[in-house]
Amino acid sequence: MESEGTSKNEDTFIIRCATSLDDLQWVIKMATEEGFTPRTKEAECYFLAGLAPYFYIGELNGKRIGCSSLVKHDASVAVGSYYIIDKDYRESGYGKRIFEYSMNAAGEHNIQTFSLMFLKGHHEKRGLKPGWRVKTYEFTAFDAVEGLASSKLPPSVEILPASHGDFEKMLAYGADMMGISQTCRLLLAAWLAHLQESSWVAIDNKGAVIGYLIMSETIRFPEEGYYIAPFYADSAPIARSLLKAAAEYALASNPKHFFYMDIPVDDNLEGVGILENEVGGRATYEYIFMANKGIPSKCLSKIFSFASLQVLNS
Repeated sequence: MESEGTSKNEDTFIIRCATSLDDLQWVIKMATEEGFTPRTKEAECYFLAGLAPYFYIGELNGKRIGCSSLVKHDASVAVGSYYIIDKDYRESGYGKRIFEYSMNAAGEHNIQTFSLMFLKGHHEKRGLKPGWRVKTYEFTAFDAVEGLASSKLPPSVEILPASHGDFEKMLAYGADMMGISQTCRLLLAAWLAHLQESSWVAIDNKGAVIGYLIMSETIRFPEEGYYIAPFYADSAPIARSLLKAAAEYALASNPKHFFYMDIPVDDNLEGVGILENEVGGRATYEYIFMANKGIPSKCLSKIFSFASLQVLNS
């Protein structure tokens, strides 16, 4: 823990690890106000997955004013995000100190992050190199149902509620896209536990998992927004069928429900085609994956929406 200023007339600033669910809920509240689109129960899932120690809180005279995160997945990978400073304390140097504190905690790990395009140069100055581009798309449940109305489920494929699927098979299927760390396992389990009614899995006639989709209401747009993540599929036809199931579920309660998805635009052209040409998707944000010790190999053609841009490297 870093601290300075201890006399009566001096401010006291400390940086500490998050220790409670309340700390993580505060981070998510800050992120929502900053324009992030967190899922409902995001903080709870992070807490259950044991991620609290990877979140760094900056406190000035006992008041939380900023945060950053650096989630370590194994002995070599750490994912950074949630670099936020309260508007009243920007340009004060506190935000920079929180960021540098979390980055120093990485040690020899390969630091990875998803950066907004306008911050790409900022990260390059700190030694990170660019990888794949990602765009956030938004579209309505009504447009998705209409656009996918003629989609046919491939022969010998069944779409089931994810609660009917085999968790170990789902975890193994997503390994090439999400990762296999204990954090990945615990987050997937937490998401599925909270989102049983809005998650689906694609199974072939041999019982193998060939895709799955997890959908959650968002905090930022609680009455009209769903965030789809993760969303993986072996092929575009399977992806269409999974997305159609999600759209029909959302349409039943509100045809104006918006969907949000993050897709690697240069590496999954079929997925981009579905979003842009079939469901009326509109790109709203553009990110770039960056790392300081090499870009990891991922099966990007199967990623129709990344699991997380904040705590996972996919």
